Amino acid sequence: ISTKLLKISQISYSSTDADLGFKPTFGPAYVPLYGSLREYSEVSSKYNDLNKGDEPGIAYRGRILMELNANMGEADPNIKNKSTIPDDQISDVMSNLRRHKYHLFTAFDMGSMIKQMDSQIEFEVSIGEYGNSLSMSGSCHPSTTQPCHAVYDGTHYYFMPWSASKPAVIIHSEWEDVEFRAEAYNVMHWTLEHMEEEVRKYKMIALARADESKLNVGLNQVIHNILHQLKTIALPSLPEHANNLDKNWHKIRLLQIGLMKQEKEVTPEFVGIDLESPDDVIIDIADADRLARIEEEQEEEAEAEGELIELEDPAERTLTLPAQTPDPQDEDTEKQTSFGSCIEQLEALLHGSLQAESLDTKLYYVDNVISRFKALCFETQMSIPDVFVWMMSGTSRIAYTRIPIHEIIYTPNEHGRGKHCGRAASFFLKKPRKEKVGAHLALNMWFGKFEHVAGAFKTPSGSEVTVYAETYEKQTSFGSCIEQLEALLHGSLQAESLDTKLYYVDNVISRFKALCFETQMSIPDVFVWMMSGTSRIAYTRIPIHEIIYT
Repeated sequence: ISTKLLKISQISYSSTDADLGFKPTFGPAYVPLYGSLREYSEVSSKYNDLNKGDEPGIAYRGRILMELNANMGEADPNIKNKSTIPDDQISDVMSNLRRHKYHLFTAFDMGSMIKQMDSQIEFEVSIGEYGNSLSMSGSCHPSTTQPCHAVYDGTHYYFMPWSASKPAVIIHSEWEDVEFRAEAYNVMHWTLEHMEEEVRKYKMIALARADESKLNVGLNQVIHNILHQLKTIALPSLPEHANNLDKNWHKIRLLQIGLMKQEKEVTPEFVGIDLESPDDVIIDIADADRLARIEEEQEEEAEAEGELIELEDPAERTLTLPAQTPDPQDEDTEKQTSFGSCIEQLEALLHGSLQAESLDTKLYYVDNVISRFKALCFETQMSIPDVFVWMMSGTSRIAYTRIPIHEIIYTPNEHGRGKHCGRAASFFLKKPRKEKVGAHLALNMWFGKFEHVAGAFKTPSGSEVTVYAETYEKQTSFGSCIEQLEALLHGSLQAESLDTKLYYVDNVISRFKALCFETQMSIPDVFVWMMSGTSRIAYTRIPIHEIIYT
C-alpha cells in the first residue's frame, strides 16, 4: 500500500561522548504515508511503483503511530514475543499526542498555463483525509473551487477566468502539536539561506578580481555576519510532550552550533596501537592474529620458492607501520574537529589560530561550517501530512502540487514561520510521474492553530471573503427547486443580497437543466439535404421532438 524510508543518520548519532551519541530511536510520533492515486482497481496501475517509496507519492494513504528503540545485544524476550501493545502504554502515548484544531486557508489568485480541455476545471485542496473527495471521512466542508471553463489566452495556453471574484477554500482539521518542530526547522533553514547568501555575494566579488585587501576585509565581514547569525539564532524550547529524538537532536544542534558547552571534555578512546607511546607498544588480539597469518603466508611463499628464512624471536618482534604521506586536507580536518562547534571555528578565523591563513583556506573553513550546519537542517517527525492541490476535470485528476506543511505553517516567531505562510506564492502543478507542467497557480496560503487565527490570520488586502460552504449546505437542505425559490421569496433567503439571490436562481436553472434530456427517442431525426445531380452539398439535421405534434 505504501512505504516510508527513514534515514539512519536522522534517527541516530555517532559520537565518542556517551551522553551525546544515541542509538536509532523514533517517536512516539505519527508517520504520514504516500503512494499512488487512490482510484482502487483490480487492474495494475502505472503508478503502483510509487507505493515502494523510491519516488515521492502523489496521494495521501494514511498515518501510522510508531515508536522505535534500538538496544545492543539480544532482544528482550518479553518484547520479542509481544503481539499486542498493553492498554496502559497506549494511554501514556496518547496523552502526549493531544490534538489541536487547525485552520487552512487557500486563496486562488491566478490560474494559467492550462492545456485545452473540453470539460470544466476545478481545483481541490486537501490535507490528509480532510478535503479529499475520495475519502469517506474527514471534513464535510467543500474543498474544491467552483467548476468553470478555462479561457484561451490568444497564444498557446488557457487561463481561469478569476477576475473580481477569486475562489478560496477553508478547511478545518485536527492534528497533533508539531509547531515547535516546524519552527526549529524553519529557523534553521532561514539561517542557512542567509549564510549561503553571504558566501555567494563574496564569491561574486572574488570573480570580479577585486583587490586582495578588499577581499580580505570582505571575507572577514562575511565571517562576522555568519558568526552573528549563529550566536543570535533562536531555536524554540522543547515542550513537555517532546520525545527522546526531539531532545537528542535539540542538544546536538546547540552543541554543534556552539550555543551550549559540553559538561566534560571528551577524550576519544584508542583501540589497538597507542602511537604516542612507541616504547610500550600494545597489540590487541586482532593484530596478533593478523601478524601470525602474515608470517604463515610468508613461510608458505618461501617454501614454494625453495628459499628458507629465519624468523625473528617472538619476544623481539615489532610491528612496523607503513609510512604515509601527510595529506593537507587531513590536517584541515583535524583542525576543524579540534575547534568543536561552528562558532568556535569562526572565532578562530577572526581572532584565533586561523587568522593568518590565506583567503582560499579561510573560505574553505567557512564552507565547512555551512556544510556542518546544513547537516543539522532536517525534521523526520513532522506528523502532519503535506497539502495536495489537484487540478481536476470531471472525475479525472490532471495535475498536482505537494506542499510540505512547514512551508505554510504559522508560528509567533517570524523566522519560524513557513516561507509561503500568508504570502502570495507561485506553484507549478505537474502531471503524475512527468515533468510536464499541467498548470501554474498563484496561491495565498495560511495554516495554523485556531488560537492564532483571530490575531494573526489576515485575508489578502483589498478582498472580501464570501463563504460558499454555507450556500452549499443551504442548497442541499431545500430539497426541490420550488422550495428553494419559495425560500427566496418568503423564507430564510428573503434577506439575502441581490447577488446571492441571483446565484440561487442560477442554481435552480442549472438543476432543472440537468433534467432536460431524453435518451429513448426511437424515431430517427429528419435530414434535409441540398443536392446537385447525385452529389450531396450541404445538410441540416432536425430532431424529431422539434417538429412532432402533440
